[in-house]
Amino acid sequence: MQELLRRNQEFANALPARVADAVRSRFAEKKGQSPRIAFIDCSDSFSITEGKFNAGPNTLFVTRNIANIVPKASVLKAREKGLSAYLTYAVNHLKVGTIVVGGHYDCGGIKALTALGLESRGHHLEEDIAAWVSYAAKAKQALDTAISKKGLTASPEDYHKALVETNVLHSLSNVFKHPAVEKAVAAGTLKLMGVVTDFESYKVSS
Repeated sequence: MQELLRRNQEFANALPARVADAVRSRFAEKKGQSPRIAFIDCSDSFSITEGKFNAGPNTLFVTRNIANIVPKASVLKAREKGLSAYLTYAVNHLKVGTIVVGGHYDCGGIKALTALGLESRGHHLEEDIAAWVSYAAKAKQALDTAISKKGLTASPEDYHKALVETNVLHSLSNVFKHPAVEKAVAAGTLKLMGVVTDFESYKVSS
């Protein structure tokens, strides 16, 4: 903790100009925040959301969870109200123009999703982790079905990358079905986008 506080002191003592300007605008001019993009990212400690877009304050409205999963609307309403509230606030109050779901290769959450149902082969997932990643089980089912129908085979690495990408699309589909999001998209005031980061280069692809 002391190390974190020391790093914060260094940051506060040498605020970058764009950070200082944004802070001045928020408090001196009482403008509050007005980000134009909501970003649902993975919790991975390498997924430095603002950093990989060279973004300063008041640019991204960020939430993060394991494997950037967005459960279906009925689950958001019944059990995952924090994520539902995030989407409602982003759309209805901040009036963001874009919601982005961002995944990344070499994702531990996606590896956990791949391991679901493989306990007999020596895999073990704690109950809460298994429950969370199972929200993305339909993404895995969709990928497995597509591979089977086309008679394809995939290396473990290629399968992982494909599942990362499929999970982003699956989460985007669930974002769209959120009531506030669906209404804004229909009105033409909101767009949805999916991206994937390659940590080896930090390049982002859509």
